[in-house]
Amino acid sequence: MHQHYFCGTCGMQTWGESPDWSSLYNDDGTPKGDDPKAIPATRKQAINLRLVDDLDWSRIEVTQLDGRIGW
Repeated sequence: MHQHYFCGTCGMQTWGESPDWSSLYNDDGTPKGDDPKAIPATRKQAINLRLVDDLDWSRIEVTQLDGRIGW
């Protein structure tokens, strides 16, 4: 289940949390187990960086993901 968290004052989304689906796969994209209905036990968090004052966007390193390989 995905969860979204919002500022009680302005209503902006501050961060979110979701299952870490990548934890079910090996680096080459093959499944780690045999259960096609497996649900990850670990979770990922994402922070809304647009809310950080004076953030130098030129220093943010972006890693492109292909959705399957190279998590």
